[in-house]
Amino acid sequence: MVSYLLLLLALLSLHATSFTFPASRPHLAPLASQSESSSSSSSQSSYDDNSFSSSSSSPSNTSPPTKPSPVQLLTPSQRSQTYATIKKLRQTLPLLSKNQDFKSAAKVKKQLDRLLALDPYYSLETEMELAVKKEWYRTAAKLKKEIDRIGGAPLDLNAPPPVSSQLNSLRETQQSRQSPSPSKNKQTKGDEDVRTGRFVEEPESESWKETEGISVEMKSKYVPGNEEGNRVTFSYSVKIKNTSPQKIKLIGREFQIQTTGDSNLSHVRGSGVTNRQPVLNEGESFEYISNAPLNVKEEGRRRGVAARMKGWYLYVKMEEGGWGKEVGRAEIGGFHFLMGEEEEI
Repeated sequence: MVSYLLLLLALLSLHATSFTFPASRPHLAPLASQSESSSSSSSQSSYDDNSFSSSSSSPSNTSPPTKPSPVQLLTPSQRSQTYATIKKLRQTLPLLSKNQDFKSAAKVKKQLDRLLALDPYYSLETEMELAVKKEWYRTAAKLKKEIDRIGGAPLDLNAPPPVSSQLNSLRETQQSRQSPSPSKNKQTKGDEDVRTGRFVEEPESESWKETEGISVEMKSKYVPGNEEGNRVTFSYSVKIKNTSPQKIKLIGREFQIQTTGDSNLSHVRGSGVTNRQPVLNEGESFEYISNAPLNVKEEGRRRGVAARMKGWYLYVKMEEGGWGKEVGRAEIGGFHFLMGEEEEI
């Protein structure tokens, strides 16, 4: 029995000394962590963002392993679709967590991580932000170059143009309380039911719509005694309320007006709101009343509906120290200018 045990121990000892682990696949660590490492083992080179000193005892012609450049496998269209889904999942995740629906939150997080792994942009962006935070600017520059090489940031098809181009567009038309004639603005094809006067739904003189925590309430009123030929004056009241946790600044608007009997939709743009740019914290609102002189066609008089209006208000999400980079659109629900509607607004 003792001999058997001694033999077994000898075999185990022999197995332990002769077994070697298979060479593991080198982990593709983030570029920032590789570049900014201030120390390494005695068999590797150590360097940071500003200097390079070799501590290697190996021959000088041996180069340290380098991280392979990321490859973009998605088309621009696929990247945009992926970005849209990622954006929705990121908005959904905190809501699920707040409602303590952790099972659904885990599923959303798993799907989010899978989508983030499809496009190398997201990991490079995270590494670049880390490099900038730690003031590793040379590494940040390398990462920015990699991001540009794979096609830059994915295009958000639902986002309005950047702030600079939005403001340039808004400066083209200055509006005060008196709205300009829509005939002087850009025109596109309008709604068929307004063109024919056969409205799909009963025309309403008011609307309410909320977009990402910003609600817009509109109500129009016919102003009697101000008609000049086909030109009829209406007034409309506006209430914009911020129910989101983000502070915002209203920077402009676009109204889309279609006169009954007309096939074209007129776009009326303006900067600010009544020559102001109100800042709204969570729970705050801004209200104003303005006028809209409209050229009413015979079909509109016959139907009692002068025009339909919709559009949006532009706002910037505020950050500490000034403006933010993200521009949002608070949608205006469609409402109508009804002939003879004289009730208080």
